[in-house]
Order: sequence, then C-alpha cells, then structure tokens
Amino acid sequence: MIEVIDLGVISYDEGLKQQQHYFSKKQQTDYLLLLEHTPVFTFGKRDSSEDLLVQEAWLKSQGFDVVKADRGGRVTYHGPGQVVGYLIFSMKHSIPEFVSRVEEVVIQTIAHFNIVGSRDSQHAGVWVGNNKIAAIGLRIERGVTRHGFSLNVSCDLTPYQYVNPCGITDRGITSMMKEMEKEKDGLRPSLTEVKNLLQKYIMGFLQ
Repeated sequence: MIEVIDLGVISYDEGLKQQQHYFSKKQQTDYLLLLEHTPVFTFGKRDSSEDLLVQEAWLKSQGFDVVKADRGGRVTYHGPGQVVGYLIFSMKHSIPEFVSRVEEVVIQTIAHFNIVGSRDSQHAGVWVGNNKIAAIGLRIERGVTRHGFSLNVSCDLTPYQYVNPCGITDRGITSMMKEMEKEKDGLRPSLTEVKNLLQKYIMGFLQ
C-alpha cells in the first residue's frame, strides 16, 4: 500500500523533518511525499565543493539556502515549479532496479506531454536529448528508502548556472515547459496533472 501526501511548497529543512516523521512510522505502508521546495542548493554525500561555481555567501545573499544532505549524489537545485517526490519505501528490488523503476515513472509521466525521456547508463536520472530533466538521489537505511527524485516542470532554470548539476559539466538542464515551448503549441504543464500522473505510475512501477 502506498499513501500519498502532498506537502505543497516547503523549505528543505521542513522536507527533511517530514521524511524523518514518515520514516519513523514506517511499517507496512509506503509513503510518497510530493512537494515543491523553496529555492535551495543541496550537496549529497560525495564531495562536490568544486561543483559550486559562485561563492556560497553570494548564493545566500540572493535568497538561496545551501544544505549538506545525507542522500547519494552531488549537488543539485530545488525550487518552485519543480516537483519533488520523496520515497519512504521498503526496498523490494535491487538498488539499480529501483532507480530504473523511478526513472520509468518519470519517462512515462513526461510522455503524456509528448516529451521523450531516456536513461543514461553513466548518470542516474532522466534525459531529454543531452539535457537532464529529472534527478534521482536516494539514501537507504534499514531497507527503507529516503529522498527520491525531482522533475523540472516549470521552474526557473537560471540557478543551475551557479553549479555543475550532479557534477556533470558537458550537458545541460531542461524542463517540461522548455521542451513544450519548442513545439510552440501554447500548452503549459500543470503541476497538478504532473503530480497525478506521477502517482499513477508510482502505483504501477513501485508498488
């Protein structure tokens, strides 16, 4: 069974508290926390200080939080217009298989908007051509996952210029809105619709 909780727009610190709350009560039920974060750069467990391209003090002066997280991976950005999914799930698969299933959830979701997503064997996440549209970073503790994925829906992509996202320097970042604007059809991705689709496919691929 999967219980879905929509937390709206919250700070990264509050997101960590919510994850810990549901992790502590985890028994048979898996929890999917859907939310948007206020602007924040998070650094994973791997040393990625060289991926910060501006001074941390400058980022903070511009209203960004900077946080050291306990997830895997390197640096990434979260902000409004990006759907974050935190997965408090019992591991029923190997780590590579679980990551692949999360990627498939995103691939199927964006396909509804005629966006073709793909995997890269060297880098976890979902790509549209040479540009990353969704990041994945997990922590597994006592057989239960925390953290999860982030999907760029309609977020401002400018902050990604201040870092090497996920430590990658030779590729770009995109969003669903950016990809849909290329088609010039006037459509815009709805956060509500994206969340509903993510729920649907998570029920199918992760349950």
